Amino acid sequence: MTHLVYLLKMSSISIEPPENASQFFRSFILRTLRKDPKERPTAAELIEDPFITQLSEESCIEIIRTLVKSSLLHKNKDEYEEEWEEEEEEEEGEEEEEK
Repeated sequence: MTHLVYLLKMSSISIEPPENASQFFRSFILRTLRKDPKERPTAAELIEDPFITQLSEESCIEIIRTLVKSSLLHKNKDEYEEEWEEEEEEEEGEEEEEK
Protein backbone atom coordinates (compact mmCIF):
# COMPACT_ATOMS: atom_id res chain seq x y z
CA MET A 1 0.00 0.00 0.00
CA THR A 2 2.84 2.39 0.83
CA HIS A 3 4.30 1.76 -2.61
CA LEU A 4 0.98 2.71 -4.23
CA VAL A 5 0.82 5.97 -2.26
CA TYR A 6 4.41 6.75 -3.29
CA LEU A 7 3.57 6.10 -6.94
CA LEU A 8 0.58 8.40 -6.73
CA LYS A 9 2.55 11.22 -5.12
CA MET A 10 5.88 11.02 -6.91
CA SER A 11 5.35 9.33 -10.21
CA SER A 12 4.08 10.54 -13.53
CA ILE A 13 2.52 7.16 -14.27
CA SER A 14 -1.20 6.74 -14.31
CA ILE A 15 -2.93 3.77 -12.77
CA GLU A 16 -5.69 2.26 -14.85
CA PRO A 17 -8.14 -0.30 -13.52
CA PRO A 18 -8.37 -3.57 -15.47
CA GLU A 19 -10.38 -3.28 -18.66
CA ASN A 20 -12.53 -6.25 -17.70
CA ALA A 21 -13.57 -4.55 -14.43
CA SER A 22 -17.09 -3.24 -14.04
CA GLN A 23 -17.77 0.39 -14.86
CA PHE A 24 -18.67 0.99 -11.19
CA PHE A 25 -15.27 -0.35 -10.08
CA ARG A 26 -13.34 1.54 -12.77
CA SER A 27 -15.02 4.81 -11.86
CA PHE A 28 -14.45 4.23 -8.13
CA ILE A 29 -10.74 3.48 -8.60
CA LEU A 30 -10.16 6.42 -10.93
CA ARG A 31 -11.87 8.81 -8.50
CA THR A 32 -10.04 7.38 -5.49
CA LEU A 33 -6.57 7.46 -7.04
CA ARG A 34 -6.55 11.04 -8.30
CA LYS A 35 -3.09 12.49 -7.83
CA ASP A 36 -4.24 15.77 -6.29
CA PRO A 37 -5.76 15.03 -2.86
CA LYS A 38 -8.05 18.05 -3.21
CA GLU A 39 -9.68 16.38 -6.22
CA ARG A 40 -10.22 13.05 -4.44
CA PRO A 41 -13.63 12.32 -2.96
CA THR A 42 -14.05 12.27 0.80
CA ALA A 43 -14.73 9.04 2.66
CA ALA A 44 -18.36 10.17 3.05
CA GLU A 45 -18.63 10.64 -0.72
CA LEU A 46 -16.98 7.30 -1.43
CA ILE A 47 -19.34 5.42 0.87
CA GLU A 48 -22.21 6.68 -1.31
CA ASP A 49 -20.48 5.69 -4.55
CA PRO A 50 -22.48 3.21 -6.68
CA PHE A 51 -19.60 0.71 -6.49
CA ILE A 52 -19.99 0.58 -2.71
CA THR A 53 -23.77 0.85 -2.51
CA GLN A 54 -24.33 -2.00 -4.96
CA LEU A 55 -22.14 -4.44 -2.98
CA SER A 56 -23.86 -7.25 -1.13
CA GLU A 57 -23.26 -7.78 2.57
CA GLU A 58 -21.31 -10.93 1.71
CA SER A 59 -19.03 -8.97 -0.65
CA CYS A 60 -18.38 -6.35 2.03
CA ILE A 61 -17.46 -9.05 4.54
CA GLU A 62 -15.06 -10.64 2.07
CA ILE A 63 -13.40 -7.27 1.38
CA ILE A 64 -12.94 -6.69 5.11
CA ARG A 65 -11.48 -10.17 5.55
CA THR A 66 -9.01 -9.49 2.76
CA LEU A 67 -7.97 -6.19 4.35
CA VAL A 68 -7.50 -7.83 7.72
CA LYS A 69 -5.44 -10.68 6.33
CA SER A 70 -3.21 -8.37 4.31
CA SER A 71 -2.53 -6.09 7.30
CA LEU A 72 -3.82 -2.96 5.60
CA LEU A 73 -5.62 -1.91 8.75
CA HIS A 74 -3.65 -0.09 11.43
CA LYS A 75 -4.58 -2.29 14.35
CA ASN A 76 -2.38 -5.26 15.15
CA LYS A 77 -3.12 -7.98 12.60
CA ASP A 78 -3.07 -10.76 15.20
CA GLU A 79 -5.71 -8.98 17.29
CA TYR A 80 -7.98 -8.64 14.26
CA GLU A 81 -7.50 -12.25 13.22
CA GLU A 82 -8.35 -13.49 16.72
CA GLU A 83 -11.50 -11.35 16.79
CA TRP A 84 -12.41 -12.47 13.28
CA GLU A 85 -11.98 -16.15 14.11
CA GLU A 86 -14.20 -15.74 17.18
CA GLU A 87 -16.89 -14.02 15.10
CA GLU A 88 -16.68 -16.72 12.42
CA GLU A 89 -17.08 -19.43 15.05
CA GLU A 90 -20.12 -17.61 16.48
CA GLU A 91 -21.65 -17.26 13.01
CA GLU A 92 -21.05 -20.93 12.26
CA GLY A 93 -22.70 -21.86 15.56
CA GLU A 94 -25.73 -19.70 14.74
CA GLU A 95 -26.01 -21.28 11.29
CA GLU A 96 -25.89 -24.76 12.83
CA GLU A 97 -28.66 -23.79 15.27
CA GLU A 98 -30.84 -22.53 12.39
CA LYS A 99 -30.59 -25.91 10.64
